[in-house]
Amino acid sequence: MRNFLPRTLLFSILCGSSFMALAYPLACNKPAATIPLTGVSCAKFTPPQVSCRLPHDVQGALKQPNYNNRQRASNLFAWQTFIALNWPAKKGHRGQPAAHKQISATGPRVWETWKETREIFRDNGQRPKPWQHPAPASPKACRSKLLLFGDIQPTFTNGALPGTLTGQNYHLTRYDIRYNKIAFDYIVKHKLYSSQQQAKQENIVFPDGAILVKPAWLPLTQQQKKSKQFYAVDACVCDDPSEQAGALKNCRDQTVGLTGFHVMEKTRSAKQWIWSTFEQTHNVLSSAGKPASYHNPNCQQGRCAATNVQTDRGEPNQVTRVLNIPDEAPNCAKPEQAKDNVVQLNGDVSRALAKHHSVFQHYELIDTQWPEASPTAQVDTVFQVFPTLLGNTALETFIQETSSCMGCHAMARTNRPDQYVSADFTFTLSKAQPATTDPYLVQAPATVAKGQAYVSQTYELLPQNTRAKLHCTSCHLQGGGDRDAAWWVGMPSAYNTLKTKEGKILSYPESLQYRINGCFSRSMNGNPLCVPGEDCANNAPMQAIVAYMDALNSQSQQQLAGSARGFPVLLKQTGDVNHGAQTYLQKCAFCHGKEGQGHYASDTYYRPALWGDWSFNACAGMARVETLSAFIKANMPFEFGGALTDQEAWDLSTYIDAQCRPGKANCPNKTPNCIDGVDQTDTLKPVY
Repeated sequence: MRNFLPRTLLFSILCGSSFMALAYPLACNKPAATIPLTGVSCAKFTPPQVSCRLPHDVQGALKQPNYNNRQRASNLFAWQTFIALNWPAKKGHRGQPAAHKQISATGPRVWETWKETREIFRDNGQRPKPWQHPAPASPKACRSKLLLFGDIQPTFTNGALPGTLTGQNYHLTRYDIRYNKIAFDYIVKHKLYSSQQQAKQENIVFPDGAILVKPAWLPLTQQQKKSKQFYAVDACVCDDPSEQAGALKNCRDQTVGLTGFHVMEKTRSAKQWIWSTFEQTHNVLSSAGKPASYHNPNCQQGRCAATNVQTDRGEPNQVTRVLNIPDEAPNCAKPEQAKDNVVQLNGDVSRALAKHHSVFQHYELIDTQWPEASPTAQVDTVFQVFPTLLGNTALETFIQETSSCMGCHAMARTNRPDQYVSADFTFTLSKAQPATTDPYLVQAPATVAKGQAYVSQTYELLPQNTRAKLHCTSCHLQGGGDRDAAWWVGMPSAYNTLKTKEGKILSYPESLQYRINGCFSRSMNGNPLCVPGEDCANNAPMQAIVAYMDALNSQSQQQLAGSARGFPVLLKQTGDVNHGAQTYLQKCAFCHGKEGQGHYASDTYYRPALWGDWSFNACAGMARVETLSAFIKANMPFEFGGALTDQEAWDLSTYIDAQCRPGKANCPNKTPNCIDGVDQTDTLKPVY
């Protein structure tokens, strides 16, 4: 039979690789280099090798009834992938391993020869150069070919401080993203490098075998270089606060060490990709006299930054691990556990790599996240994930307690402005050029800046009228100019007249003032700005807010189709509070906090509280499940509206509504204007 099989097909059968695109050499399969494994395993698996063999899928294809076996298979897949990708690359052949070399050989690794984002998403949406074309030259100030300028983590939750990670050596951690040939070819074939072409796409589905990696690099001191504990390379390191290519400054050659490494790979059994993450072993723990890169164990109070929080640029971060590396053997009699002793597996692999004199003996797998699609799901973004949370100290430093790779990336969308189209779990497609703007947003002129300030910094500027730590624009997104978020276009006609509960007829602008006051009482859990007909004409904030709304209305040249004041229609469904809790943890908690408390680090609003003392009260419109469901479906996650299914929106709103908030029955916080969900300020309650 072997005599009739092509070499690449034969290799795919032997090694489980994707023969159509990977075409790895037969020499990558080295059974003699198999790594001896210890510890408890609930089934027999083929161990990983110290070889360039790149697996195509997890053993068992995520179909084992015992979830412990799925976790074990996923972790073995992750380690084999890590070893293969970090094999020395074949010179002159991007993405191909030098199978005849040892892993200890010097030179670029396989993944380092892949295409980097700036090679794919070029100015004005130009077509990328062919796969084998050399990477662009670095700035003249550098000799090194590897260019590193990105220093901002995308996963940060503080609007006052930058999302930078500074090592204890005072150097900034740098990041880049790379695509293998399968992923690159798909982008080129479908012209996803062009935002204009991307906006025409109805569906994005990367093929099996597509891989993206995201490394974290820390410039090293002389002591760190001498330690030989890091995979180190020479790089051209530049400053670019704006994160815009072409604005690079202060470029210089530096030796950088790999401190974190994400791998996401599309496989036949995981349409939501397999996610694994690795770290250098001394990221947060000192060992054998080797200092930790991001932690100082001798810190005294007041001399070091608080743990796992953002700092001013250049101030060292004090980092600890929140999500521990699993260190417990699975109970094979409990198939629902999905456990594997990763610490023991890391020890087995580390010892094998040490025998091969590889620097990668100093790296460890944190864990591997794998999906289980819902049998009733109509889209790939609805699934269960194991483990629920996964985070890397160098890549999700500030959101470790709520970090979920799949949950976060499930919201990724293309540049299509008129509707949500999934980007198949990768945010990088948003880098397509030229940059686009949302045509459905209305901007107010600068002449009404005071009103804009009041609606966008409400609780800070009007503390006497607000108990919640919210802004008007927490719900009326994009400054009230987003048509899918109860925009303020059309407000003069919408509130031309109102009839109060006492039968009094109010006309514009008093009717609009009446409505705004109601928002302060309910959505802001506070007090009215003024009394219509008495002192509103002399109330500066009220007059400024009304002027701002008038300006938005006059600026709009769009047709007021549908409900200009509310949200897109959402068919009524029954929400499931338990499913909502799972969805919240996966797709919402990293922005709004595990307990719905929002993010207000450094006394700065970043994301609003959804329940609790700082949120809207039980009499607010958002306290109605149907209203909140429609808002969530149209607008959440923020700037990725449409990513959730209708059912997910109803589940989330049901879960959020079940939590305590001011004025809710059987909850501790009562307010004078909202008691047990009943508005006590009857004069501010219009009858339509």
